[in-house]
Amino acid sequence: AFAHQQAQKLTSRKGHLNEIQQTMAASLSAGVESIGLETIVKELQARFQELNSNQQIALAMETFKATRDIARLGVSSSQTVSVMVTALQHEFDSMQIHNMRTAFVKNSRITAPQSLAASYAAAIAKGNNFEGSNSGQSGNSGGSGPAGSDAGSGPGGSGGPGGSGPGGG
Repeated sequence: AFAHQQAQKLTSRKGHLNEIQQTMAASLSAGVESIGLETIVKELQARFQELNSNQQIALAMETFKATRDIARLGVSSSQTVSVMVTALQHEFDSMQIHNMRTAFVKNSRITAPQSLAASYAAAIAKGNNFEGSNSGQSGNSGGSGPAGSDAGSGPGGSGGPGGSGPGGG
């Protein structure tokens, strides 16, 4: 019921409503607290004023897929929400959130997800927008090094952009 209420704040189109609601429910099941989900919905509503309806649906879907996946990796609710709210406040579009989610899942294999989330939030706040993440991922599927194809395009194995992760420098 809660996920349905929140999804209704984002769309009235039935097919999209169900899809967003299911992804929100999966985020809740993964450990995101309802207050955190509400915070993300409010950020989305603020962003929606600048977007057409197709962009709104795409942004909502990618946002909640990323929320779900980051939480499923064991990141706390507050840190998951922090990453997503920071991305939305920095005007990420659906593609940038998709790139961020893909990079996060990949990097979580070599970096503890909780600290990875903190470095992602810091990197986004500093202006990393994950524009270039796609090219590195598709071009280097056999990469085996820790920083691999994400070096320079996201907080990789070096503790974030420029090797200055949280507390570093």
